Amino acid sequence: MVPICDDLYCACLPGTPCAGLAQCIAAFGAGPSPAQIQICLGQNPAGISDFVLFGDCAVESCPASALCGVGFRDLPPCEECAFSKCESEMNTCYAQKPCADLVACYATCSVGDAPCADVCIAGVTDGIRAAADAVAFCAVGLCAEACKES
Repeated sequence: MVPICDDLYCACLPGTPCAGLAQCIAAFGAGPSPAQIQICLGQNPAGISDFVLFGDCAVESCPASALCGVGFRDLPPCEECAFSKCESEMNTCYAQKPCADLVACYATCSVGDAPCADVCIAGVTDGIRAAADAVAFCAVGLCAEACKES
């Protein structure tokens, strides 16, 4: 039998950025707060996509196991595609909480809904907006089919 998450697991082996992120989160003990997780994301941006995708696979592969998906969640198809195909953009953005929040806000808007997008970007710095826009442009270009499903 071939383990389901082999490639993703290997991306998180010791010495990888993903493992550094996992170790940082684990150092906070059971049930780290969102603020503690964000500290680790900021300190380990190169491991974000691999860590999130491994967690997604773990949740999908063994949802009944209490140990398998601790702190992980099942990603919607659009987000899974973005973490897979827009890794650099996602890592840069999710290392900064305001950018991750902006991407989440954008996700609530319909395509072409400028008033909704304007609400999302109110008070956001140009740098954060540029990082979130990079995620959006990449996802639109590489994940159109997956994002139609979400």
